Amino acid sequence: MISRFLILVGMALLLSLAIAVPVFAGGWAVITVDDLPVTATAGEPLTIGFTVLQHGKTPTSGLSPTIVFTLPKEKQFSVIAEEDDTGHYTASVTFPMEGEWEWTINAFMEQPMPAISVAAAPVVAAPSQPTTQTEAVPYALIVRVLAFGLALVGAFFAFRTKSRLTMGLTALCLTVALASFIPGSIVPKVEAQDVPTAQPAVESSITQVELGRRLFIAKGCITCHMNNKVVSSQYVTINMGAPNLTNFSASQEALFLRLKDPASVKSDTQMPNLGLSEVEIEALIAFINSK
Repeated sequence: MISRFLILVGMALLLSLAIAVPVFAGGWAVITVDDLPVTATAGEPLTIGFTVLQHGKTPTSGLSPTIVFTLPKEKQFSVIAEEDDTGHYTASVTFPMEGEWEWTINAFMEQPMPAISVAAAPVVAAPSQPTTQTEAVPYALIVRVLAFGLALVGAFFAFRTKSRLTMGLTALCLTVALASFIPGSIVPKVEAQDVPTAQPAVESSITQVELGRRLFIAKGCITCHMNNKVVSSQYVTINMGAPNLTNFSASQEALFLRLKDPASVKSDTQMPNLGLSEVEIEALIAFINSK
């Protein structure tokens, strides 16, 4: 009985070592996405860039990271990212269909990322043929003939009677006759057709706290810091002594400096400078201080 117990203990220890050895032997890294993709459009290419920092410090080159995209119960595909700078990798992805796509970056370790909402490809309708409207020719011809006829009759009587009134009516009829030749009365008129324009992808309307939660994952904060507000067992957190941020809160000024340039706050900090923008920092502060 005791020997069986010792065997089980030994197997548990071996299993623990099998899990722990890769972590302490260089098998973990902080994966930091450049710009968090929140939305995309099916059929249109999306570029994803990220940095791999071994132990959260050293940019690691020579990798062939794989990004796996999954639409639950529908489809899965993967792309291989290429290195374009030391420790920095990019990949171009085109989603084949709309949906809430989950994705994971595999580099040293598997790091799931926040889902991307992919909108359907916009449908552009073909322009319809313009319609042509032409004024009825008989009416113009009748007006023209009558005007010329009255002008001739008026000219005859004006010559005979020398009447100014007759001369005026003759001139008026002649003017109407000549005006009928002005372009526009029988020139085809083309009506402008409304061509439907492509509708852009729906912009994200997530809150600042939700954006901060997603950045907490995508920027690699969760790799070192435990935070129970990121509710998922799929994310890996390495217990390397970094503080648990579940119930942590601090002033915006202090957190801003810490996130902007960690070494300026603590010279011997293990926290890397992630090159965060002010918008990203403000969103992370909102998430960290949220209840």
